[in-house]
Amino acid sequence: MIRALIFLGLFSAAMVGAMVRFNEALVLDDSKRAEHRTLWGVLYVGLWIGVSYALWDVIRHERALTTADWAALALAPVGWLTFNAFWLAAWGAIEERNAQRRGAEPPPRAVLIKRRGWRLTIAGLAIVLVLVIILGAT
Repeated sequence: MIRALIFLGLFSAAMVGAMVRFNEALVLDDSKRAEHRTLWGVLYVGLWIGVSYALWDVIRHERALTTADWAALALAPVGWLTFNAFWLAAWGAIEERNAQRRGAEPPPRAVLIKRRGWRLTIAGLAIVLVLVIILGAT
């Protein structure tokens, strides 16, 4: 169990670092950073798999996993990624609004990220709702 908690802490800290670098490469329209977008995205997802595995490992040492445990395990990454998508959508909206105030066209990348961010946020919230219902919320 101690090993699982250590891995959970390490994977979580590394995942946050990868998330920051991935978001930076995603929103900044810089060709040097864009080259690293895939690398940071793969690391971000891979580390989330590690975090989820470590959470699973902690729970399975205590008892047999139930449907509610599986829902809770899914809720962590889905909730986090939904919040991340919301942040990206908000960034795109801010960029778009700033361009409108200047009387300029918004950067196409900001419009694209805003649109995809809102879609992912809505999809993520729908999944979160289903998982919360599975966990027993009324």
